[in-house]
Amino acid sequence: IIRKLKKTYKGICQITVEMLCSSRDYGVDVTEAHHIDYLSEGGMDGEPLNIIIISPEWHRLIHKENPKFDRAGFNFVFKNGKNLPIKEPGHLRKILK
Repeated sequence: IIRKLKKTYKGICQITVEMLCSSRDYGVDVTEAHHIDYLSEGGMDGEPLNIIIISPEWHRLIHKENPKFDRAGFNFVFKNGKNLPIKEPGHLRKILK
């Protein structure tokens, strides 16, 4: 599933909709797959609805701050009240329809 999703987004972070420079300039995809609902908390592995493709930087921030994911709005809600929208919900939107 992760390989298929990474192939779909071709080095683009779903949060920023920007191609990572590693993909653009060097042809190396370093995007990461983030499980929206953590596996350690009962999230499903291998379920596209539970995975987004993001940059390593955003992935690290999300794990460090542990925001809640608003599935209806396609955004992460942080404890400080800030929202981080998924600008390219792509496959998440298709599955929810």
